[in-house]
Order: sequence, then C-alpha cells, then structure tokens
Amino acid sequence: MANSAPQAELALTAQKYQHALQLSFEMLETAKQGNWDNFIELNTNYIFALQNVLEERGSITHEDEEQFCSSLSHLLNNENEIRQLLKDRLDILSGKIDSIRQNQKCSNAYSSQLFSPYR
Repeated sequence: MANSAPQAELALTAQKYQHALQLSFEMLETAKQGNWDNFIELNTNYIFALQNVLEERGSITHEDEEQFCSSLSHLLNNENEIRQLLKDRLDILSGKIDSIRQNQKCSNAYSSQLFSPYR
C-alpha cells in the first residue's frame, strides 16, 4: 500500500502535464484560426496550468521521465509555433496602424486646406 501514494502522485503529475499540453494544442489551433479573443482566454488558463506543472514536486521515475520529456517537447514546439503566429499578427496590426496614421495625416492635410483662411 505504501507504493500507491507515489503512484497517485505520479498520476496527478501526468494529468497536470496532459492538461497543459491539451491547452497548448487548443491555443495553437485557435491562433491558426485567428480567433484572438478565445486565444487570450485559453492563454490565461494555460498559464495557470503551467504554474501547476512547474509547482509539482513529485518524483518522476526513469520510466515516466520519457513521457514527461515528450510532453515538454510538444509544449515547447507549440509555444514556438504560437510565438511565430503572434509575430505575424503583430506585423499585420503594425501595418494597419501605419496605414491609419498615414490616412490621418492625409485627412489632416486635406482639412487644413479646406478651412485655411488663405484660400
């Protein structure tokens, strides 16, 4: 019976890793779809799930270490892909902001000519 406590602890650790990994995949798919509002909500949940994983102090056996390393590898790969999608989104938004600024400059120049006292 003494062995059941570490096994239960290990199962809980695996469950926490699996939850973080599932959220990571959901975030990646949501980012690929461009659904940024849902992405932000998922990201908040993901951060809490990662904190739970990182706070885990359970001892991992050598046999289970490979599974956890695989999960961590997937998490890192997903984060790299998400980071690239976020960079692409930031580039798009920066372009739109530049366009808005340029339009505002044109509008201001046009307005100043319309209302100039020297016409």
